Amino acid sequence: MRPPTDSAGTVPSAGPAPLIGIAARRAAARADRVARHAGATGDDQASLALGISLADRGDEAAAAEAFRPAAERGNAEAAFHLGVSLAATGHEDEAAVWHAGAADGGVVSAHINLGALLLARGDQSGAESHYRAAAEAGEPLGAANLVRLLLRQGRADEARSWLAAFDGAPDVAVYAGESALELGARALGKEILLRGMTSGSVDAAAALGLAQLEEKRFEEARSLLRAAAAAGSARALGGLSALALQDGDRATADRLVEQLAGTDRTELVTSYAEYLSAIGEPDAAERFLRLVADREPRAAVELGRLLLVRRADDEAAAWLDGPAAAYVPDAGLLLGILEDQRGNTAAAERAFRRAADAGDGRAAHKLAMLRERVDDKAGAISWYERAAAAGERSAMFNLGLLFDKAQDTAVAEAWFRRAHEAGHERAAFSLGLLAFRANRFDEAVRWWEEAAAGGDQRAVQNLAALRQRKRRRWWSP
Repeated sequence: MRPPTDSAGTVPSAGPAPLIGIAARRAAARADRVARHAGATGDDQASLALGISLADRGDEAAAAEAFRPAAERGNAEAAFHLGVSLAATGHEDEAAVWHAGAADGGVVSAHINLGALLLARGDQSGAESHYRAAAEAGEPLGAANLVRLLLRQGRADEARSWLAAFDGAPDVAVYAGESALELGARALGKEILLRGMTSGSVDAAAALGLAQLEEKRFEEARSLLRAAAAAGSARALGGLSALALQDGDRATADRLVEQLAGTDRTELVTSYAEYLSAIGEPDAAERFLRLVADREPRAAVELGRLLLVRRADDEAAAWLDGPAAAYVPDAGLLLGILEDQRGNTAAAERAFRRAADAGDGRAAHKLAMLRERVDDKAGAISWYERAAAAGERSAMFNLGLLFDKAQDTAVAEAWFRRAHEAGHERAAFSLGLLAFRANRFDEAVRWWEEAAAGGDQRAVQNLAALRQRKRRRWWSP
């Protein structure tokens, strides 16, 4: 995926989130109009420029439409970028079609992306063929992915042959070595990283140091990480900060992470801030998040989350509605919750829809609740079903309530059963209620006994009432 960029510049240490100035907005709008006109008249380069500009601003949906005309005219590069944008907006099947076209048109990177899409579907054979095509074209990242897949399949000898073919390619050594470590082949992983380190890869040395750190070989880790950091490895700085925390030296850890903020490994700064937040230091976490939030989508969202906690709602909304929104579904979810609390239903719905379209089941559930609130039953059912398909058990339960209210008992029971199987704590009581209404008293007792065991007081009361009825011979099992 193209990395997100923000034309606003760096984030100040305090104060509101940066906004693009009016002049910059007007200049961008003029450039877009020129590019749109050129793209409409068949200028592929203009379509590409417009699409990349939109993608860099975080609007992948608009970028896809900008790339599409050139892609449909057979431009392989545009097809590749269209595939990237479609995948970023949750349209993986169509993305795979365009990546396949780009690969046929000679874009080697399309093989790698197509391999990843196929692997996500469970098609290891298809993924392997595309990773192999990229590797055979001399693409190190293709070889790295191929080696990882081969290691996952237990084909270590074949993986070694590809490593030998790309001996001296640092990306391959680091990715393959770390893959072996993740898969539990620690001896092989460290062997690969050592080979990369002896070939001059600073990142391989850092990765080997981190592997030693995981194994609590602190002195070996410290030696490797210090050497790698001195040679410019940002990852090594992250490892040294972890060692400093291990030693109880918080000041050194902070200093090293501040250095990390000036590198391209901003995700390590975010992880450190998340650690600080988890141990109850939100102010310190905020300070580090502000160092990278303009460049790291996850940091922007975490900063927005912290600002919501201390009710700095306007600044939180600015971060959550910024470029990060296109890359982190939590941004849309949090922004939607905020706008709903403010009473801005339309804004809340837009935010929830954006996150739901990116595959966030929680956002789809929230959107369904909004539609139900305005008596849009069809819309509510549609979004609840999407949320349920994503595994949201509360959506399954709410569908049961909706259909029960509509007196469609069979469908209601089916949804309550799915919610129960997914672990919803209120589903057993509702299933008992349906059974009681249908005069299936023994079944009602079983459901309510389960609900009562889980602490549902309504089930306790209903069981007591049933027992009273039995004593009075109003009902017999």
